[in-house]
Amino acid sequence: MTEGNFHAAFERVSELVRDFQKNEKIYQAPDYKEEWVRKNFIDKFWIALGWDVNNERQHNPYQREVRTEENVKIGGRIRKADYAFLAANFRDVCFFVEAKKTALNIDNADDYFRTIRYGWNAQTIVSILTDFEHLRLLDCRYKPDAHTALNQVTKKFHYTDYADAEKFGEIYDLFSRRAVLDGALEKFAANLPKPKAARRGLSGGGDKSVDEDFLAELDELRGELAQSFKNHNPQLTGDDLTEATQRTIERLVFMRFLEDKLIEPEAIVEKLGAHNSAWVNFVSQSKRLNAIYNGIIFMPHEIIDNANFVVDEKVFARARERLSHTDSPYDFNSLPVHILGSIYERFLGKVITTTDERARVEEKPEVRKAGGVYYTPAYVVRYIVENTVGKIIAGQSPDEIAKMRFADIACGSGSFLLGVFDELLRYHAAYYNEPANRAEALAAGKRTKRAACVENADGSLRLSLTKRKEILLNNIYGVDLDARAIEVAQLSLLLKLLEDETAASAKGRQSETRETLLPSLDKNIRHGNSLINRDILDGRSVERDEERELCPMDFAQAFPEVMKRGGFDAIIGNPPYGAALTAPARKHLSKAFKIGTTDTAALMMLRAIELTKPAARVGLIVPKSFTFSSTWEHTRSALLDEICVLVDVGKVWKDVKLEQVICVFDKTPSTHYQSLKRIDESFVGLGKVKKEDARHFNFYVNGLSCSEIHIGRKVLNAGVFLGDLTENKRGGMFQSLIGESKEGIKAVGGKQLQRLCLVGQKGFVRGDEQLPPHAYVKPNSLLVQNIVAHITNPIDRIKIIALIPSPEEAKDIVILDTVNQLFNHSNQSSMYLLALLHCKLINWYVYRFIYAKAIRTMHFDAPVSDKIPVCVIDFLNKADKTRGDKIVRFTKQLSRIKKQSLEAETAREKNIYQRKCDALTEQIDTIIYDLYELTEAERALVESQA
Repeated sequence: MTEGNFHAAFERVSELVRDFQKNEKIYQAPDYKEEWVRKNFIDKFWIALGWDVNNERQHNPYQREVRTEENVKIGGRIRKADYAFLAANFRDVCFFVEAKKTALNIDNADDYFRTIRYGWNAQTIVSILTDFEHLRLLDCRYKPDAHTALNQVTKKFHYTDYADAEKFGEIYDLFSRRAVLDGALEKFAANLPKPKAARRGLSGGGDKSVDEDFLAELDELRGELAQSFKNHNPQLTGDDLTEATQRTIERLVFMRFLEDKLIEPEAIVEKLGAHNSAWVNFVSQSKRLNAIYNGIIFMPHEIIDNANFVVDEKVFARARERLSHTDSPYDFNSLPVHILGSIYERFLGKVITTTDERARVEEKPEVRKAGGVYYTPAYVVRYIVENTVGKIIAGQSPDEIAKMRFADIACGSGSFLLGVFDELLRYHAAYYNEPANRAEALAAGKRTKRAACVENADGSLRLSLTKRKEILLNNIYGVDLDARAIEVAQLSLLLKLLEDETAASAKGRQSETRETLLPSLDKNIRHGNSLINRDILDGRSVERDEERELCPMDFAQAFPEVMKRGGFDAIIGNPPYGAALTAPARKHLSKAFKIGTTDTAALMMLRAIELTKPAARVGLIVPKSFTFSSTWEHTRSALLDEICVLVDVGKVWKDVKLEQVICVFDKTPSTHYQSLKRIDESFVGLGKVKKEDARHFNFYVNGLSCSEIHIGRKVLNAGVFLGDLTENKRGGMFQSLIGESKEGIKAVGGKQLQRLCLVGQKGFVRGDEQLPPHAYVKPNSLLVQNIVAHITNPIDRIKIIALIPSPEEAKDIVILDTVNQLFNHSNQSSMYLLALLHCKLINWYVYRFIYAKAIRTMHFDAPVSDKIPVCVIDFLNKADKTRGDKIVRFTKQLSRIKKQSLEAETAREKNIYQRKCDALTEQIDTIIYDLYELTEAERALVESQA
């Protein structure tokens, strides 16, 4: 803690304590209102801790560090926390504070439950319940339950504790503004015990996050509803049931959203069936809400709104009860829309399959193959949006922005579209809250005759629903091949549109305009295939099912106004990687793109560039293999002129082995691109990379310092490539022929290879077996483990493992495909090449400039070995020949000592041999540094990382 700040805060809070003590009976009286407690004590308490509670430093409602709510109670329902304290990005809630009047006992299950529910839904670690006299710190990491809520208090303070420097220090070190922004709450959470479920009364996964828990809830509901619908409507197919259950659940969720946001003044879901059939009420409420809100959710549906559709009342009533607000752990006012979107993204990964009598929820085949559905994290979305849309709109007026068009052409459930919408809302709010633009904000628009903003009670301006709707319709576009995903993307955007509405503002808007509150997004968010145009159908007889699967779409027809003006101003997203394609689609795309691959992510990258204006930006997250793999070579070449930002984000999804990079493309050519890497949820710049280096290294250099690139360039230019000197082939695939009998030829795999020596065998193969030619070892060859060892401790590095078998060994073994054989057809010594493969410099180089510091499984096949730079020994140059001879002599000595060490019986003997090996290895490394002409500083850098 900063001593001066602490003492100032302590003195201010101590003054509040003295005031409360002096007038305790007045403040504890039943008629002393909650708003008075907040104004006179709680507000001042948090101001003392450094928080801008009254927003004196910032009028823009999107850039406030503390959001406060009036004591809102409609129809007996309290829906919003009194205070939300935000992170530095003004988006994520760090913690909530729920205030109470002093006369009440705050240690009751209802208030604990409500406060915990706010925090759990917003994914905060803790929240606070206080009446100033008492302060309760509540653990929000676990699913709220009214029966066990009182067990989730982690700390209790009495107001007299605030005047105790040590006890107040605990609060200050956790909740002062500086402490929170420095990660104090995260450190606090790391030390909190994880309670046992039985002790806490948590059943059924109470320690799940809200997104995991709500997804499980929806999956259960979907399964129950699907089986019930099937029982009473046996004619329904799996597709019918998938659609019917999704629309039913979406309506219930939207109703809850309207309730919790207080847009609808009366409870809806919990009252379904109160005076009639719950399903009949549900259908009639859907009709009523459709007249008010429009949008895709409440529109008449051919299955569930059909008069002949039969529903089991008991099953639906249970579903309604589980999603009603009463005692529900879910709070859609606190649950961020993008989290709800992430839930739906995974929800869409499953469908209903049917037999004659059964309905079952199953993962889609493509999802099962991919190991699940992975929603792009919010911080990745935000970075991409800020570096594309954010850069384009910077410094522009709302009128200029109104002409811009932004798209995600593989939008899924809309995570990137939500990010764009949020960026635009924040930018417009900041613009209008500038004093110079206030008059413009409150003036009636030329087209709508309504103002862009409305004034809050504190004088700040917020965007009107009219303006938000205008931004949504003008600026945001999406396409996806999955019709159900399109439905969810539209739903998510409409929820975002209504995020700041209240019952009063919504009703006022509708009575004023006599329009439905929500616009149709059918012209903005389209169902179609972004890669395949309708010309695939030309001259072909196509079955209806095939056309429906291909779902071809021409952008000029789908978005005529956009394409007539030259295309989109920005395209962002997470394009599908390796999606399954039909044979006609693959043939069509091979002809259309001509880049040597039909990987859908590669094609989407090129399509995005094609669909944008000359001054546009494109931002995508794609597999890291794009930057270095030979299969992506043509794609890299096609996009090198446009790339301007490259971020190595590593493994974004913990359950996905594939690493990712963020690529931002600017259609204005440049000579450099920015190189960055991700650390947790932050992005650290590493400097500029010359595009010429990408051409030289034949991959997009990234995640490396300027010094590393300089050394890499020096190594690259040192001579020829290993591929010019050797031929690299894998051994044979004959595992099924290997037996344990010691008769025959030894079969050797990668595990039998150690550096410089062969240890044991995998088994034996009979001498009369017909083996592939590359299973036999040729003279003058090097054997290398196919799977390269990746070592992470103490630092990330690789270890190439190779050896040269003796002539006797070569005759007596056959090699499996886990071993690579490098046949040396050059005048360079094989022993010299072996030393290079083992030296620190080449391992350092290969890891950075060939494998691109990947953490996936790395193979030592020809595309790798062919790129290794070899400093050729010139035998006519005396100094060169001397160095080469030394390397060969030392390597032979090293090989002999290594084999001798295998026979050592005592630890003392092994240590002696190891010291000899280390000394020789160091001498070899030094000579190789000399060959590649590295300076002392460059050698030190390699040594520190090798």
